[in-house]
Amino acid sequence: MQVRDLMRTDCVMLDREKSVQLAIKKMLINDSSCVIAVDGNSPLGVLTRERILHVLYQADEPPENIRIMNAAHAPRLKLRPGMTIRKAADEMGENEQQVAFVMDGLEIAGILTVYDILSHHKLAIKRTDNTHRNKQKEWSGGA
Repeated sequence: MQVRDLMRTDCVMLDREKSVQLAIKKMLINDSSCVIAVDGNSPLGVLTRERILHVLYQADEPPENIRIMNAAHAPRLKLRPGMTIRKAADEMGENEQQVAFVMDGLEIAGILTVYDILSHHKLAIKRTDNTHRNKQKEWSGGA
């Protein structure tokens, strides 16, 4: 499995000075899971749904007063779409990064989060368990 198979590509790009309230609105309108804070064409940070909840819980201000850049994660790590998930997870762990940009050359292709990797892993384990359970039933005569 490769990064391109799990990365989020539904991100909305917004200027880093825009508000978290606008980010929420754009995410809802576009059914997006994240906003990428940009300065021109340069990605600077990522604001996920999970991060928004965390920021709003801790903030003493309404979302219209919080700038995206002040709330966003600033990933230092850049992954490639063709990288294996195992390698990406290793690099994210070594760099203590929960979110990473996925870059295709100089263009941002999406983001990958630890949550994305763990969610996929959980589903894979569940599918494997179901396969084994079905095999056991077959072997035991369907009991």
